[in-house]
Amino acid sequence: MTGELVAESIQNNIYATAYLPTGQYLVTFEHDRKDSSSKSKVMIRSGAADWKIVRQFELPGQARHAEWIDQNQLLIVGTAVGEKFTTIGFVVHLNQSPPNFDVVFKNDYPIADYAITKDRQHLVTIFNRKLSCWKFGETKPKWEQTWAGKHWRKQVFSTASDWVMAHALGENAIAYSIEDGTELWRKREVIYAKTDGNHILVTDKHGAEVWQWTVPTTAN
Repeated sequence: MTGELVAESIQNNIYATAYLPTGQYLVTFEHDRKDSSSKSKVMIRSGAADWKIVRQFELPGQARHAEWIDQNQLLIVGTAVGEKFTTIGFVVHLNQSPPNFDVVFKNDYPIADYAITKDRQHLVTIFNRKLSCWKFGETKPKWEQTWAGKHWRKQVFSTASDWVMAHALGENAIAYSIEDGTELWRKREVIYAKTDGNHILVTDKHGAEVWQWTVPTTAN
């Protein structure tokens, strides 16, 4: 907020970071990106300890993306050891020593995007031709939907409600129920899409639209 230097610079091969405001935890991942056998070294620094390293361990792979689920759990998306293109997602349980790693998914090709749902219990991924919802702690997808679009820029968005939205440039923007993958809403030929809380912003060649998601109520 002020631009003031609060920690020493980190000069190693950092390829992923994640910050948790609660507790002021910063996690970084260091590895040799060119060596598929190199494992990420995980360093957790704490603002309460003048940004010194308070915990460190090694991953069974290389991290590409990371996100805190809560203070005791980290979601890691990256590659398995020795597998340059295989994408793996796993949850690290920090309340165990040594940390326990639960694999959420593993695929032979990279994912395009992912999002954690508002309940912090589900991970939604979009691959080449498939959208999948994974519940943390389970080994099989909760549901899957075929994605017919071909554009390489595919995105998935979490919301403040029990649904997620997927989109690919110039193609459909579709909202799905987290519970069972039911399609709830669709807008065709969307150039740009974004969610914020219960709102959807989409643009196409005609302009921009904002939609608000409301829960139907039954009158007495």
